[in-house]
Amino acid sequence: SELEREAGIKLIVHGKDLRLTPAGKIFLDEAGFIVHHYNEAIKNCKAAERSAASELRIQDPVTFEPLQRAIRNAITRLFETGESADIALISTQGYTALEAVENNIVDIAFTFRCPDASEIKNGIRAVPLMRDRLQVLMSPENALAQKEHLRFEDLQDTPIRVPANKVYDDWRNVIVDIFEQNEMTPNFSLRVIQTINEFSLASPRDEVMLVATDNANSDRYPNFVRKEIDGLFNHFILCAILREDNPNPVAPLFSEYMKMNL
Repeated sequence: SELEREAGIKLIVHGKDLRLTPAGKIFLDEAGFIVHHYNEAIKNCKAAERSAASELRIQDPVTFEPLQRAIRNAITRLFETGESADIALISTQGYTALEAVENNIVDIAFTFRCPDASEIKNGIRAVPLMRDRLQVLMSPENALAQKEHLRFEDLQDTPIRVPANKVYDDWRNVIVDIFEQNEMTPNFSLRVIQTINEFSLASPRDEVMLVATDNANSDRYPNFVRKEIDGLFNHFILCAILREDNPNPVAPLFSEYMKMNL
């Protein structure tokens, strides 16, 4: 009766034996298709939701080789514990780590400078992952390459080559922090780049590059002289940035599996 009132159509012949009107028979056939399509829509939506939850979007870590190893180890541990997720490496070109997570570009982003409580908002969490020290890479012709021990004071007037791109804002910030702890000011020579390979291929002569210890020991810089800077204030902590309310349950677990060298 409610259907008939809503549609304004007589669907059933009321009497001792109820039977469908011609319009009622058509409606019954169409209703079967409606119910079928509704059930299919619900099933497809649930499948899409499960698919989205199982994909873990990670900031492409091409700039830091220890981070690449930590990600591979975390993937292995994840699968060993029975969890599964499709790992997607996403470029965050033009965004800082915080912005990439806040704008839902990635589930996990990485920063060389753990933000303090005043910078964390909108349900974002910072997870310390690993601790490392700075090393200096330089051309063998550089005067600093001849020194047996290198101090921060030796870098006072030396141009320091760093990548100029918003992805690397955090890296420049952590270098500034370390220099300020040593009561010095870095002399940056900025270079806008698209990839870290482009950055490392150019061999500096008067400039030096500051990199993480493990990065300096990689095969990427075979022709450079490597030296660690003496001093107490010469370390940084790499952090993962992720949402507290992330619907993907794998994200916080993955970041825990990445912890090392703290």
